[in-house]
Amino acid sequence: MPIVLTEIAFGVVALFWIMAPITWARAAVFGALFLVIVWVYSTLMSKYERLGQAVPKRSRKKIVFPNGRPAPLRVMRYTVLVPMIAMIGFGMAPLAIARPGIIACVLVLLIMAWVYIGLEIYYENTGRAQEADGKPDASTTQKPGSTA
Repeated sequence: MPIVLTEIAFGVVALFWIMAPITWARAAVFGALFLVIVWVYSTLMSKYERLGQAVPKRSRKKIVFPNGRPAPLRVMRYTVLVPMIAMIGFGMAPLAIARPGIIACVLVLLIMAWVYIGLEIYYENTGRAQEADGKPDASTTQKPGSTA
């Protein structure tokens, strides 16, 4: 029940944030309320997970490339900088030019994210990538100076 109440409180504060005219004082109050609610929520969740009353969050899967990261993925990582730099440039332009330019950059970044995820899935399905469990293996946990 307390977790549901913190979620409701978060929604109420978010609605007031949207509806109320924002001044710097109100923004500071809303920011502090958000931080307090997030802290209470995370404290409750960690307590409930420890006691077994909540299901622990599943960890993200990690993709590893045994033969090195493929070139298309490396290129995609660096080309993300192009729309980001363009957004900074549009931020200095007049509003009539900036608005459509920034919207286009956001759409390009979303498309690039989908393509990147699709490429990772493709490489995982073809066997060039493997899913790692995120736990260190025996070779990385070996103590220095020991021979095993």
